Amino acid sequence: MTKRYLGNIITQNPTAPAGPYQDSAASGVWSLAEAFAYNKAGLWPTKGNIAEYVYGYGNASAARGRTLLTSLGDQVEYGTFGDASENYDGGGCSSDTRGIAGGARSGNTILYFTLASAGGTTDFGDRTVTGAARSASNNTRGLFFDQGTNVIDYITIASAGNATDFGDRFETAINAQGAASGSSTRALNAGGWVTDVSLTSYTIQYVTIASTGNALDFGDLTVRQAFNASAASGTRALFAGGISNTSPTAYVNVINYVTIASTGNATDFGDLVYSQGVANGEAGTTRALFMGSDRGTGGYTTSGMYYVTTASTGNAAFFGDLTVNAGPQRGASCCNATVAVQP
Repeated sequence: MTKRYLGNIITQNPTAPAGPYQDSAASGVWSLAEAFAYNKAGLWPTKGNIAEYVYGYGNASAARGRTLLTSLGDQVEYGTFGDASENYDGGGCSSDTRGIAGGARSGNTILYFTLASAGGTTDFGDRTVTGAARSASNNTRGLFFDQGTNVIDYITIASAGNATDFGDRFETAINAQGAASGSSTRALNAGGWVTDVSLTSYTIQYVTIASTGNALDFGDLTVRQAFNASAASGTRALFAGGISNTSPTAYVNVINYVTIASTGNATDFGDLVYSQGVANGEAGTTRALFMGSDRGTGGYTTSGMYYVTTASTGNAAFFGDLTVNAGPQRGASCCNATVAVQP
């Protein structure tokens, strides 16, 4: 046998753990120090596998839907909002147990619900500003990137209360109607526009979730995107579709991605089934789901959900249908895997 002292394991081909769940292999004999380090990073395979669900809450009705990510099929109704307007153009995020909808276009209210329950929503508190938001979270904090100002605010998901100022984006007007997602350590906000569609943005910005402070430059998207969707695994963030810089009704079908832990420009991932915008995006540990949208032809909307495998590259494929046509259009969503969220 060959001993590899750097990893302190007795094997020639060690397999580092890729996640905290029991089907994430970690072959080899690891030292307690290394096991502790991986566990602290959330990568040691000790958790039982959970069913990964996406919860979508849209503007077309007060219904909340739930989709099992690991099995192709249609969304099912799963609880309600008091009023559909409570979530129009809001930001969605979650912990392992709680789902959050924060700030509709005409309000600043934050609502929450228990992911394991199909009941209604409860008042959480208020955001620091009023209006549309894009959101990202880890298991502790939820961040809201306001779409009318450069404000970023945050909440502690386990404790109801008003949001607190986190910092600022470095572009104020541009990046309205962008997309947000992230990992357990970083939140990203990408794309956006103002009234002049020629100002549609390439920019990707990021913050460190556990701290506070202003956003920093991450890199650029492969194309200009506004009203785009985003979804992220613990490793990659994907940005899909949206309005181009040529016309406010000209959508693109591009999916591009970045590696969240590093900085740099996005890379082409593949294409959506349609050119579309104002969709939702969400991801678990292996799949990303893009759902509901405006396809830009006479206001035509779609109830379709489309998916990709985040660890690879390639075009999206049909997953199933939403409970209502374009239900999450400009609504919000979250995932109980707590690896990324996207309104």
